[in-house]
Amino acid sequence: MPHNHSHSHGADGKELPPCTCGIPDAPRNRHPESDPKETMRKGLTQCQYCYISQGGGISLKKCGACRTAIYCSPECQKKAWPSHKVQCKLNQRTNSSVAYSDIKLLRAFTSKHRPSLAEYGIRALDLVSDPTRCLRDVLLVNLANRPESGRSETSFYALSVQVVPLEFFHGNAEEMRGQLLQLNEQQKRIGMTGSFFVVLACIAGGECVSNIAPVGFDKSSLFGLKRGMPWKDELMRKLNEGIVT
Repeated sequence: MPHNHSHSHGADGKELPPCTCGIPDAPRNRHPESDPKETMRKGLTQCQYCYISQGGGISLKKCGACRTAIYCSPECQKKAWPSHKVQCKLNQRTNSSVAYSDIKLLRAFTSKHRPSLAEYGIRALDLVSDPTRCLRDVLLVNLANRPESGRSETSFYALSVQVVPLEFFHGNAEEMRGQLLQLNEQQKRIGMTGSFFVVLACIAGGECVSNIAPVGFDKSSLFGLKRGMPWKDELMRKLNEGIVT
């Protein structure tokens, strides 16, 4: 499962919900439903080439150029370069055009909630009934900043979550489609079913800061699921209450 990469253009012309009134204060303490060890989250933090998980003596290091992609070794980084090259340039462009502190904060929020984004993204796209939908549609999470938060998992508040077609992103649609096709080919080579995108976007300092999180899935991820299962309310609850697993 590849790591996140970020863009500043977000929805590319589509405005995020302007009203941020009524956003409750961020919880100060760890949520009682959170796993203190964050076992699932750490298991989903993986080398972008061989997909070995962090932990158990395995340490991952970021690409020195874009500071986004992560690898377990120089060998994996070298092997991943042909497929990472385009993403690397995009990430470097984003890092120079938007305050890096905003991007870093959004990436940390995304990382904390990756298990929930993976679980409910699969339901949102109804991949159990059509796994190929991951090549056409994206889960979009519109966020508002919570500057008073002292915890990365509550540093943003989800205003809305929705499934949108790639065409929603206009000028970026074809680039995203190409990346999705490439990611899906990589996933299938290692026995996975595919990969889908979750886009998290927030207006911060007059700029739209966004993070695209690729999420891989396999047959076991779909086991026991049925078409049309609920997902939206529980996903927003976990995002907004800072529940990390």
